[in-house]
Amino acid sequence: MGWVAISGPGAGAMAARGAAPAGSLLRAAGPAELAGRGTLLIEAELGAVDALTALVDIPVRHPVSGRLSLWLGPEGLLTLELVRGGRQRRATLTLPTRDRAEVLRFVFSWDCGTGGARLVVERPERDGAPLAAALADPVALPLEGLSRAVLQPTPEILDARVDFIALSDSIEPIGPMPGLAGGTCVDTPEGRRAVEDLRRGDLVLIRGEGAVPVLAAVRRSLPARGLFRPVQLFAPHHGLSRDVVVGAGQRLVTSGEEVRRLFRAESVLVAARHMIAEGSGIYADSGPLVTLHQLLLPDQQVLGICGAEMESLHVGRLRRSAALVEASLLAGYQRSRLPQQEGHALPVLRDYEARMLASHRAA
Repeated sequence: MGWVAISGPGAGAMAARGAAPAGSLLRAAGPAELAGRGTLLIEAELGAVDALTALVDIPVRHPVSGRLSLWLGPEGLLTLELVRGGRQRRATLTLPTRDRAEVLRFVFSWDCGTGGARLVVERPERDGAPLAAALADPVALPLEGLSRAVLQPTPEILDARVDFIALSDSIEPIGPMPGLAGGTCVDTPEGRRAVEDLRRGDLVLIRGEGAVPVLAAVRRSLPARGLFRPVQLFAPHHGLSRDVVVGAGQRLVTSGEEVRRLFRAESVLVAARHMIAEGSGIYADSGPLVTLHQLLLPDQQVLGICGAEMESLHVGRLRRSAALVEASLLAGYQRSRLPQQEGHALPVLRDYEARMLASHRAA
């Protein structure tokens, strides 16, 4: 049980050009198998839209006709429609006004057994709670038809701004996600240890603060796409003693003259994917899935990673919502013991700021 089908990187753009993205089928489905529960995960870089736009519009016909659609309107109105035969279900959300394009993550999960479903929109490169809307009494759709649409989307199925789409036959967690590949070494009082070997109660070293305890160690197998796509960072850039692999959205500490001049700060946090433009990283070869790890600390802090510094798991104000905690990778963790992180250890560069920094460094 888990991920069933994953599109290739840049799936929407490739579909718009008439090219079939190289997707991955992880589990075959019979023609009559219905998806009574599952998750559809989408990442797209979106700004304001000036007309009603179908981000995803998946029709299925065998053994029953149906449709799963996600529409975005010019006023930020997001509408999900789930149709099977004469049964139609709908959920709506209003997205906040955005002054610039940003990465949005859409997660639709349904369970016909419990009769519940939810549409969640996350802004993974910003702080703030996700937006969520409930959908009652969802309908099951043919798993084979959904998988085929994910693997071979056409321009009618997928908007060009969608980076990837993935289908699971499980209810996938939402909220903070890990970003360190297995084998990544973390500074501890006993020396450097692989992140996957650390557990709750172990100690890690934080520069200027000494040893602090690990509150939780999380891991997850995720589509190797979008902000989860693995990036190989090269030593000796960023102080690394050896190359490391992290998720594209994992933030690391960077500094230098350009940082001081552009942002009036000694150091800032920037997503690993922006290191590719300045030549200190590349997208790493990977299969369709990548297993990532991360550590939750008592405060929002940066970990010593093979000589570099990278952000620990950022949970923000997650503890305020019991429902969000139970839907996250921290489900089962005592909510009262979760830290409330009002901010980050260092200033976080927005997407356009990171691109500006990369262009100045490359000049």
